[in-house]
Amino acid sequence: MKYDLILKGGMLLDGSGEPPFIADVGILGGRIAGISDLSSEKAFRLIDARGLAISPGFIDLHTHSDESLLVNPRSESKIRQGVTTEVLGNCGNSLAPLEGELYSEVQGDMKKEYDLDVSWRSVGGYLERLEKQGVAVNCLTLVGNGNLRACVLGFEEKPPTADQMEKMMCLLSDSMREGAWGLSSGLIYVPSVFSDTEELIKMAGVLPPFGGIYTTHMRSEGDRLLPAILEAARIGEKSGVFVEISHLKSSGQRNWGQAPRALSLLNELIGKGLRLGWDQYPYSASSTGLDKVLPLWALEGGEGAAVSRLRNPEAYRRILEEIEAHPQKDWSRVLISTVPSEKYNPWEGLSVETASSLAGKEPSVLVLDLLRDVGLKVGAIFFSMCDGDVEEILRSPRTAIGSDAAARAPYGPLGRGKPHPRSYGTFPRVLGHYSRDMKLFSLEEAVRRMTSLPASRLALKGRGRLREGYWADLVVFDPEKIRDTATFDNPHSYPEGIVHVLVNGRVAVEAGDHTGVLAGKVLRKSEL
Repeated sequence: MKYDLILKGGMLLDGSGEPPFIADVGILGGRIAGISDLSSEKAFRLIDARGLAISPGFIDLHTHSDESLLVNPRSESKIRQGVTTEVLGNCGNSLAPLEGELYSEVQGDMKKEYDLDVSWRSVGGYLERLEKQGVAVNCLTLVGNGNLRACVLGFEEKPPTADQMEKMMCLLSDSMREGAWGLSSGLIYVPSVFSDTEELIKMAGVLPPFGGIYTTHMRSEGDRLLPAILEAARIGEKSGVFVEISHLKSSGQRNWGQAPRALSLLNELIGKGLRLGWDQYPYSASSTGLDKVLPLWALEGGEGAAVSRLRNPEAYRRILEEIEAHPQKDWSRVLISTVPSEKYNPWEGLSVETASSLAGKEPSVLVLDLLRDVGLKVGAIFFSMCDGDVEEILRSPRTAIGSDAAARAPYGPLGRGKPHPRSYGTFPRVLGHYSRDMKLFSLEEAVRRMTSLPASRLALKGRGRLREGYWADLVVFDPEKIRDTATFDNPHSYPEGIVHVLVNGRVAVEAGDHTGVLAGKVLRKSEL
């Protein structure tokens, strides 16, 4: 047999953005070995793709599946969307390196929540753990600058000394040699938020010899969105690295309508020669920890210190006063998504306003009491954006797609709570709702945003296109039926219209069902 598998007669969307064409795809040894009329060729297996589209596997440029791939390697909610590669370690937070109090904190959390032992300290160790266990999708990781700070400085707000700076840079260099793809920052999260611009420039300056990328959850996505963009651009300009702005948005009602200004500034900076890109999830609600409503000083020192403050009457009163003085707080637009407590599980899926009414408390009081009682471990969804800005950003040909979500499953520990539906619906939503139904862009353009565009940002070779010699990461879907079904009320719902998914030439999803195959590869930048 010349081929292991032939996909017959599909409409090929090759990832380039060019119009589709009809052809067969032959696969041998995990790679694409032929794209043409293969009707005279033989294969061990044939799959009829007539009437269906065939595209490269989708590359989820911004994910938080670092833990969930260890909990459930099947990557259920991602691979059923057509995602075949996940980028981990975003927003300044990765599962390596781990030293000092950071190691103790992560070890305790993983054991308590998932009964998992943290047997690694380094990026190399983490990648080896994933590899040994097996994963359904390809995965690669960034290094969180929050990790580097926590390993060396702890969770305090203070500048690093020269020696501490050197140690962080060495940790980053070691991590890059072990296979990391770059550095991420989360400049609203402790301790990443304590890094000033000059520190980030120095850290990003470690990356060019390794070909690494710098991704950033910027310092502001609302009131100071434009200055935050300028800071990200300055870090890239001074360090010489490509900068990827994570989940670009304009957040907060008084900032609605700023998307055109943000895009204009970004395009102007690119026109001046700066190397910038951005990604987006196709929803007008964000999701993060409910503790992000706390003032920064209350979070300094890490989770334990924050909970201690909430248990201190004087500090509690001060925090409450500051929260209630917030000019934009609309608790009807904040949903409680996940709470690791049977006592408070009934509040999952409710707005803070509704939960506070049921509890007979003021909303701010309910929030502080909940965070205090469960140790800050509360997930929340914030309806902070407008559809117009989401659509404006999505229209830009420079916008890549990233879910900003962890892989989930409707069963087991990953099925808890009511998470953001982007875990299940991001890519089908772009293809179905925004491309086919709203016609913001063509189907081939939508596929380009999910395949060759993120691959080029990462300098990821051999993936993101339908080309002979490339790895056979493929999605076979029905362009007329593909749609997301996950909602905020019912988020644990797989999409429709994804028929088959192949990872490295092996069938991981067949006729819409997961085969259980774990054919993903752990991708190391140092090996390319």
